Amino acid sequence: MALISALVSKLLADEFKAWSPWITQHLIRYSISRLPKRQRARYEEEWASHINEVPGDVGKLITAAGFLFAAHRMAGTDGKRAKVRNIAKRMFDVIASAISLVFLVPLLLVIGLAIRLTSASPVIVTEKRVGREGREFKMCFFGGAGRLRELLERYDLVHLPQLLNVLRGDMSLVGPRAVRPNSGDK
Repeated sequence: MALISALVSKLLADEFKAWSPWITQHLIRYSISRLPKRQRARYEEEWASHINEVPGDVGKLITAAGFLFAAHRMAGTDGKRAKVRNIAKRMFDVIASAISLVFLVPLLLVIGLAIRLTSASPVIVTEKRVGREGREFKMCFFGGAGRLRELLERYDLVHLPQLLNVLRGDMSLVGPRAVRPNSGDK
C-alpha cells in the first residue's frame, strides 16, 4: 500500500511540475486580456517580471491566479460577473488548499509530532479573527514554545494550519488579512 501511495504521489508531483508553467502562462495571458487595452502592455511586462521572482511552481500558480482576480477588479465588474468571480475564487481556494494539504501532510505530521514532544502546548491553537462581512471565526496556528516556535515563525510554517481555515471558507488564499476583533490590525 505504501508503494502504491508513493507511486501515485510521485506521478501527481511529476504531472503538476509538467503542467504548472503552462497553466501559469495561460492565467497571465487571460488576466492581461481582461484588462482595459491601455493598461495591457504595462501590466504584461510587470506581471511577467514579477512571476519570475516568485519561488516554486505552486507560488507562481497562486500568484498568476491572483493576477486574474486583480485584472477583474481593475476592469470593473457588474453584479453578475462579481458573483461568477466569487464562485471561481472559492473554487480556486478549495482546490489549491486541498492540494497543498495533501502535499504537505508529511511536513504537518512532523511539525505536529515535534510540538507534541517538545512542549506542553496544543499542536494547533486558535485565535478569534473577524473575516468578510464581520463574521468571526477561529484562525488556526501551530502551537509550540521556545526554539521550535521561533523556527516555525522564522520560516512561516506556523501559518500552515490556516489552509484548514481556507478549506472551511473562513479565509481566502488571496485577499485582505483577517483582523482581530475590536482592533484595526490588518
